[in-house]
Amino acid sequence: MWGYYHSRRCVSKSRRLLDGRHETFASQYSDHSLLVIQASPNKLLSTLGSDVARNPGYRQALIEASIVTNAALAAYSIQQEFEASERTEMRAVYGVYLLETREVWAPRLSNVKGIGLAAAPHDLAGFADLGNAVVQSERIASYIK
Repeated sequence: MWGYYHSRRCVSKSRRLLDGRHETFASQYSDHSLLVIQASPNKLLSTLGSDVARNPGYRQALIEASIVTNAALAAYSIQQEFEASERTEMRAVYGVYLLETREVWAPRLSNVKGIGLAAAPHDLAGFADLGNAVVQSERIASYIK
């Protein structure tokens, strides 16, 4: 119940913050989410080879890669809305809370552990870097042994 209430409150607050741009955000976000669903397996397969799909940990690695990529996409979309609303002093960040370690995971090329929040990718090159960081991260490597 708290998660649902918290989500509703955040959505309501976001709608006020973005001056009614929530409909545009929602449609763009759902369109881009489909790309995330396709990008994660493609990156894993192209980097680690097609045999990785037979690895017992591939499914979990794919889930983890999709979750963090989706979080980055959400942060990117929010950052775009901030910039369109001329709220350039605000910055969107993302990360995935790991229940088992109580840490926030957001892989970066400069940090294979990827602990802590990361700034939203700025462009397509930023998402390419994120894909490389995800594949090189210790978390994904732990599933693909």
